[in-house]
Amino acid sequence: MQGIYFILWGIVPLLCFSWFSNQFFPKVTLLYLLTCVFCIQLYKSKKNVISNEHMMIFVVVIFMAMSFSIAHLQYWIIILLLAIIFSHAEEKQIMTTLYSLCAAATVASIYGIYQYTASTQLRVNTFPTYTSSFSLINTAGAFISCSCMLTMSLAVVNFPKHTPLLLVSFVLQLSYLMCTGSRAGYVAFAITFLLFAIVVITRQFSLRLKHLLLILGVFVITIAASLLYTPVKQQTMSIFDSKNNSNKVRLYMWESTWDMTSDYLWSGVGSGKFIEQYPLYRNKEEYTISDSRVATHPHNDFLLIVAENGIFILALFIVLLFFSLRKLYRGHNGMYLCGLSILICLLINACFYCVFIAPTTALLLGISLGIAAQKSHKYIHGNAIFPLLLIVSLCGLCTSLLQSAANIHFHSGQKHMKTKKYDKAITQLQKAQSLWSDHNTHLEMGRCYLVKKQPQKAQMHLEKAQATYLENAYLTLGICYTHIKEHHKAFVTWKQALRLYPESWQLNYNLGKLCLDIGKAPQAVNYLNKALLLREQLGKDIDFLMNIGLANEYIGQYGKAMTFYSKAKEKDKRKIVPTMYIANTLVKMRLFPSALHHLEFVAKNGKKAEIITANISMAKIYEELQQPKIAMTLCFKVISLDRNNYEANFLLGRSLFFQKKYKMGVKFLGVARSASPQNPWPPLFLALTHFEQNQHTQAIMYLQKAKDLGFSSWKELYQVSQISSSTKQKIQSYLQKK
Repeated sequence: MQGIYFILWGIVPLLCFSWFSNQFFPKVTLLYLLTCVFCIQLYKSKKNVISNEHMMIFVVVIFMAMSFSIAHLQYWIIILLLAIIFSHAEEKQIMTTLYSLCAAATVASIYGIYQYTASTQLRVNTFPTYTSSFSLINTAGAFISCSCMLTMSLAVVNFPKHTPLLLVSFVLQLSYLMCTGSRAGYVAFAITFLLFAIVVITRQFSLRLKHLLLILGVFVITIAASLLYTPVKQQTMSIFDSKNNSNKVRLYMWESTWDMTSDYLWSGVGSGKFIEQYPLYRNKEEYTISDSRVATHPHNDFLLIVAENGIFILALFIVLLFFSLRKLYRGHNGMYLCGLSILICLLINACFYCVFIAPTTALLLGISLGIAAQKSHKYIHGNAIFPLLLIVSLCGLCTSLLQSAANIHFHSGQKHMKTKKYDKAITQLQKAQSLWSDHNTHLEMGRCYLVKKQPQKAQMHLEKAQATYLENAYLTLGICYTHIKEHHKAFVTWKQALRLYPESWQLNYNLGKLCLDIGKAPQAVNYLNKALLLREQLGKDIDFLMNIGLANEYIGQYGKAMTFYSKAKEKDKRKIVPTMYIANTLVKMRLFPSALHHLEFVAKNGKKAEIITANISMAKIYEELQQPKIAMTLCFKVISLDRNNYEANFLLGRSLFFQKKYKMGVKFLGVARSASPQNPWPPLFLALTHFEQNQHTQAIMYLQKAKDLGFSSWKELYQVSQISSSTKQKIQSYLQKK
């Protein structure tokens, strides 16, 4: 056990901040494993005492546990366990861990700088979002800013021993901090360094003036060199820019979170429930600026604590931090200076990002609180405390193992989804669901079943995912309802989501398309215009331009429809489909020459199906222009391409009927009837043909079929001048008898 103890003490910090497996490596599991081993070791050493500082953290964790959510609770349990463990560790062991953290940060910095300089996607004046050994740039910024201060503290307390090596490590870490582009990390480091300098001077560490100037000189030169690099300079200056979108998002999020807190001031919404409740209070402007990203936290740890757990827990936490900072400031050796610099830097980071709910920074908080609780004069004795903590650690270890295994299956399922192997994806997601139930798993399973055209199963999973108020869950559930022809449910679902996300262009776009499909063109125009207002890029999307053009066409706004179709034509390389829609609109505007010009373009450049459609449209126009011969010629062209085409055969049959060429007309009308047996027009004209030939029995039979198939426009039929008055009288007589 002793060997395992020292191995873990040295390598766990390095593994927790590993760069080789950000998503799958069970960092929380490692931390729980570390606490288990420490509990066993400390129990053997008979240090069965708990300080008042520990009890305060314990109370915070217990109250957070009352919300019955493990989402964020596991990190606070780790912080509690680590604080207890490090408060009982020897100074030499703590310094070993701090040096391990410094080494881990240096290695991660070297790899991070390599990622930044070797990136093929690097652009001038931008930061690649993946330039992080810790998955997220703000997490990287928080840890590296803390590790920079830790390294500087170690250089001061051990001067001149190891100072050159530590200064090299400091330069590498600071360079990586600049590469991350994390402005929260910049601010935290700058403020902490100023406070650090004040503490070093006031606490009178054994540093000569020239040595202090050397350390400050390295710092100033590194910062100056970094600011000469344009992206770093611009990123630093953006901190003070009130018009910067990132700054606006944070301010809006803090405002919205405070509104939510006001409704749950004492109880909070529950640990891990922020993501579910925040959409109810979300600022419209913030939603738009952040491009509708899901908000998982308010970019402020203190706001997150009060929002999820109430004002009482926040007050306890602030009291704990106050006493810890005071204890660290009054400490008489380098260990306390290291703990103080880490804690101050973490707290400043926590004002701009949520750093306490990540394993990398939770470890730092646990260490700093543990150092603060060292050699406390007030203890509460309890012989069973470490066995109890061991049980808690083992439970956390098992839970984190389940979560890690579920996470591996979940990401494996997502990989299969990207390669369109949906059966394998469902298998992996089901395994993840059996290990650890999660709303995101339900969402992905719903998507898989939707693609596999199993909407009932998709609906079951998506309705479970909907409970989190995730916009994606609403969107996908609505799509699922449209697949099973439940258009009303889709409409209600998206309308409900629109109350939560009124600035969602996706919801407005989907509602617009749905209204267009179900014949509510005026509403479709309103939703699609709102979507375009919210996302200007839609003005370059061909499908959107076609949909909004069609909606305007349906409500008679032909000019606007033509404008959108013309824009779509400019964007479309083939230009065929927009040209067809332009031609159809010109027909409705009775601008036949222009319509024919566009249709001729389609007939010349389109594919087979498009050529057929264009020729039929031109045939109808020539019929309207009283030029039946040209219309018939076009229909014969279509039949040469598709002999069973309904419209071409019907148009030919009808034209031959009007020309009183009944025998030839019957042939084409018969083909049209076979091609579309549910259409009432072919049997109607067959009936008219037989009436004209005095074949009453057959005529009545076809007339009855036309009526059975839903034909009811008899008044319109009587207005057709080509039908003889005797035939009209026979039809009227038949209808009167019926």
